[in-house]
Amino acid sequence: MLATLPGSHPPPPYRPEYAERVAQMAKHGATRSEIMEMLGISSNVLILWSTIFPEFSAALQANDEMRTRRVEDSLYQRACGFKYEEEYYPPDVAAARIWLEQKDPENWRPVRDVNVNASVRVAAITASMTLQEAQEAYMAVVKGAAIEGNEDDSNSL
Repeated sequence: MLATLPGSHPPPPYRPEYAERVAQMAKHGATRSEIMEMLGISSNVLILWSTIFPEFSAALQANDEMRTRRVEDSLYQRACGFKYEEEYYPPDVAAARIWLEQKDPENWRPVRDVNVNASVRVAAITASMTLQEAQEAYMAVVKGAAIEGNEDDSNSL
């Protein structure tokens, strides 16, 4: 018996045929919400069962893979153009780009060459400074003034 939190209801009992029902629903591209509704369970129970029962987890994974293949097929058709009920839909450049970036990322991944040229001012604050000196050094950097200090000091913060 599975443990439950105080005040909560125990999950409904799992039956092995649930994995078979999920596998059948996968053929039709069922969503997880549709699966939960068909089984009369919550998302927490779905997660629990997929963690405990390997055959149920495998059926859910097969369902997800089937849905992914359907999306890939649709994206490919959109990328190349297709005919549906005597109407022609031309290739979609954005769909083609998505397809190529996912299927051949080495050659099609967008490359962003970013060149950063900047100078950074750092306050030379050391452990030997008084609070007043440290504040003055900090304010000098904020205001853009030159700072005199021992840059070799190993106690710099």
